[in-house]
Amino acid sequence: MPFGRRSDAATPAGIPVVADLHVVSTELGFQKGVSPAPGRIVGYWGQEYLVLEVAAVGDGPIFSGGSRFVITTKGGALDVGLKAKDERERQMAAASVR
Repeated sequence: MPFGRRSDAATPAGIPVVADLHVVSTELGFQKGVSPAPGRIVGYWGQEYLVLEVAAVGDGPIFSGGSRFVITTKGGALDVGLKAKDERERQMAAASVR
């Protein structure tokens, strides 16, 4: 028997996070076919960004397996979606376990 009030309605979804820009992983200093995994923080042109998404250019297969990196099995280019970090988010990321 559950305690307290129960609601059958799902909580409303938040505003979707959308990448501010997309770059090829080689522009971030990675070798072709390798990129940082979503959730990682990277520096680009003097600013910190959160990696939101990674996709293979040409829709090839990608693999991460829970690591800090994403690779494509064909060694092709990887498109990385980045979201700019503000000061509050940087402080939260620095305090969290990575």
